[in-house]
Amino acid sequence: MTSKPAVARRVVVSGLPASGKSSLGRLLSSALGWPLLDKDAFLEAHFAEASPENAEQRNALSRHADLRFRSAAEAAGDSI
Repeated sequence: MTSKPAVARRVVVSGLPASGKSSLGRLLSSALGWPLLDKDAFLEAHFAEASPENAEQRNALSRHADLRFRSAAEAAGDSI
């Protein structure tokens, strides 16, 4: 008998700003017992550390947060 390979299970929530993605993600994470990786947390941490003064700095920090988020997701692998 052959066994099937493990299937990574993830839920990706996408939507417009302020549409409730983080709230829904927290509810799903709790209901499913799965860890949550929320991009907003990365953005908030970056903005708190650097205190951007203009749109150019905010955009640069946002791009850097995107890279950190992607790295964290890749490092977590099947654990998320």
